[in-house]
Amino acid sequence: MHGGRGIVTGFVAGLAVMGGAVLLLRDDVTDTGAADSGRAARMEGQLQRLEEAVGRLSALAAPGAPVSNSTADAPPAVSPPSPAVLAEEAERKRAEARASVAANTMVDQALQAGQWTRAQQRELDLLAADLGGDEHGRLLARISAAINRDELQIELP
Repeated sequence: MHGGRGIVTGFVAGLAVMGGAVLLLRDDVTDTGAADSGRAARMEGQLQRLEEAVGRLSALAAPGAPVSNSTADAPPAVSPPSPAVLAEEAERKRAEARASVAANTMVDQALQAGQWTRAQQRELDLLAADLGGDEHGRLLARISAAINRDELQIELP
């Protein structure tokens, strides 16, 4: 549990350091007088509040710090997905499976014919909307490898 606190503390501390660096860089870029002094005062207040928050988080993350067991600190309960969401997810998976079969068949036929046309590329692009990113990338890698091995000729304009 202490690892999670350390991560949070480190993240907030990084934000504080980044905020200070932004303030420093911002002061170097503009130095136009009263408007900037008001902005600098607001930023200084924000930086002070941020440093206080980091201090509080560090105190909470310190070994031996009391840990609250109240339900307010507990993560919200996750409700199971509704039947409509489950049906939508199942339909999306079926559409992805159909698109995968169609795309793989198209690439196999192109490899057998030794020719990759613009029409085939457009059709693959349309199928890509239903394909997962990994599957689409794998198909493009197959096509590219075949082109590089001179097993597949591409149609030039």
